[in-house]
Amino acid sequence: MTRNNHLIGFVATIVFLFFAGWFNYRNYLLKQPIQEEPATLPQPEVCNTISPYDHLFKQYADSIKWDWQLLAAIAYKESKFDTSVVSWAGAKGLMQLMPRTARAMGVPEGMEQNAEESIKGAVRYLTELERSFRRIPDPDERKNFILASYNAGIGHILDAMALADKYGHDKYRWKDNLRTFMLNHLFPDRFTGFQNLHAPAAYRKQTFEEVWAAEPDLLRSTCTDRFRTAANVNQWVCLWWQIAGGGFVPGIVDNLVDSVTASKVELLCEVIEGQKHDMICLNDPDEASDVTALAERLRAAFEAILPEKSQFELV
Repeated sequence: MTRNNHLIGFVATIVFLFFAGWFNYRNYLLKQPIQEEPATLPQPEVCNTISPYDHLFKQYADSIKWDWQLLAAIAYKESKFDTSVVSWAGAKGLMQLMPRTARAMGVPEGMEQNAEESIKGAVRYLTELERSFRRIPDPDERKNFILASYNAGIGHILDAMALADKYGHDKYRWKDNLRTFMLNHLFPDRFTGFQNLHAPAAYRKQTFEEVWAAEPDLLRSTCTDRFRTAANVNQWVCLWWQIAGGGFVPGIVDNLVDSVTASKVELLCEVIEGQKHDMICLNDPDEASDVTALAERLRAAFEAILPEKSQFELV
């Protein structure tokens, strides 16, 4: 029993000393001035290397005032940075120059797969293309034509420009314009997609139901993502579905597009109340305005001709 009492006393002493030490240390800490440490976040690992040939891209891109990373992007697209690649058409090396083009750009025969010779030849070729498209005033647009010509051949691009000009389109604009003519020129017997026009489109209620039934996960993700991602879709997918399914009637819509300002709101309300157009698209004011007052005036004009709520469509 005595031994047990000694053991209990020993343990009690240890516990007492532990807590006594802890409270003394705690009081010491409380008396110390608080020094806030600056918050440090883990720094992402920075990789400044794109390829083993970055030094060459930087050297030769500078001679034509291009971003060296764009030159590297061309190489990656053409060869995945593999100097030994030979395409089905006979293009060789890092920048995939055709033998005839390589000779014209000063690449010695047998050196097409030498990285530096390939880059030098490509830069000379890009310079020639820049000269060919010097009439395109916008430098960014000019790069689109240069890059397309590098990949597809300048002859195809010039043919597409001629087609655009023939049908009254701007032959110096690439996106949603010359690119469309280019696809039609290269693949005349293939369906290459739909053109998204900034124009009114009539939807059937049934179309939305069909698309949702076919792609519930995709549409649910699109609706619930806080920020738009590359995997999201928009209303155009419903329009394409409708067109591909034959659910449309060809026609011309008399459409009015204008911005609402204090100086134009009465004229626009007159257009609305007189129902002078098939469709009207009203954009935000392009000047400082009393938006609430403008909205109330427009609402009154619409309620004058549409007193009943629309049922959208009865199917």
